[in-house]
Amino acid sequence: LLRLMEDSDLVIQLTAAEGLAEVIDDLNFNIDPFAEYVPRCIAQLFQLMSKVNETSTKMKLINYLGVVIEQSHSKVFPFAGQILAQLTQLWSNVAQEEQGMMRSTIIRSIEKLVSVLEHRAGDYYDILFPLIKVSTDVHQHEAIYTLEDGMSVWLSVLQQATFVHPGLLDLFPNLPAIIENSFEYTVPCMNILECYILMGGEEFISKYGEVVVGVYNSMLGDLNSVGTALVVKNMHIMVECYPAQAPQFLEDMLVKILGLLFDEKESEQCKREYVSLLSYIIMINAPYFMQLNNKLLQVHQTDILPKFLDYVFDMIERETDLNLKKKIGLAVCSLLPLGGAPIVIRLSQAIELIISVIVDSDRVVDVNDLFDLEDEEDDDDDPSGSVVNEKKYQVIVFCS
Repeated sequence: LLRLMEDSDLVIQLTAAEGLAEVIDDLNFNIDPFAEYVPRCIAQLFQLMSKVNETSTKMKLINYLGVVIEQSHSKVFPFAGQILAQLTQLWSNVAQEEQGMMRSTIIRSIEKLVSVLEHRAGDYYDILFPLIKVSTDVHQHEAIYTLEDGMSVWLSVLQQATFVHPGLLDLFPNLPAIIENSFEYTVPCMNILECYILMGGEEFISKYGEVVVGVYNSMLGDLNSVGTALVVKNMHIMVECYPAQAPQFLEDMLVKILGLLFDEKESEQCKREYVSLLSYIIMINAPYFMQLNNKLLQVHQTDILPKFLDYVFDMIERETDLNLKKKIGLAVCSLLPLGGAPIVIRLSQAIELIISVIVDSDRVVDVNDLFDLEDEEDDDDDPSGSVVNEKKYQVIVFCS
């Protein structure tokens, strides 16, 4: 087939290239015997691309190249720079009326190459960043063809990156523009944003923090339960990465979430996600939650703590996700010493909730463990059980 690709007849060459791609594109294909022919195959495919004039034919050849890249894997490493340079040239030289489909095909092959290169893609940032920037720019007329594949390359580059390159930060403004244009790409957008949060550190937060909050604000309340779960998960990761700064940073969003939580029109599935995030924030920083409660009480005369407690007490009875129930239970535990009158009034419900979570976790709690008694020897010195009664009294006083 490779010899036929070098034939003088163009039709024979193209037929041989198609046949070779079909042979290689097999799950059981063994690359080792073919490895020595990889450079020859790549060179011949690019030579054919330079010969043909039809855009559809060039697109087929680029797809064949993508097959070779996928199946060759590490064997293609030495030729990555050559492949990217040739594809970039094709990207630049495509006719105006054919840009959309052609560039979409090119960016798909680049995505396959980046996936194969893994962290080695960092050696080609100077080529990749401009391609990502153009292909994910919703203001470009061909974005309808290139956006989805461009985002795949963007995500792959982020996932393989070993540090936050300034060029990666410069790409970020394309993300809010995509979301503002349409919620169709919520999943890849949230995946990309997650990478920036995990890897970007203080530099990313300080530079684009307000933009990120704007992204959350534009999406929450306007998505279905699946989209809401993605957004709240993203916020959850931000809080986990920056436990001291994130709650204050996201304060306006938390106020919005509390409003949505008590909105009768909001779906129960979305409300579960809100409770999950709020419970985690209370777990790690209950004093902040109480400060937020007091601030809303002073400014809006709205006491959110009683409403929140009543909601989770009602919710826990029908909740089946054990991890969420544990999170709610730990949040309620964190509020016990801080909640004041609202928690005291609901103390029996709080204890019932906590015990139900423990029971659901299949944990057998002995009274000695619950009240931190040492061992049976202590019981011998206290046959009346007064130590246990005293401990119980201390717990009730503490909660009050």
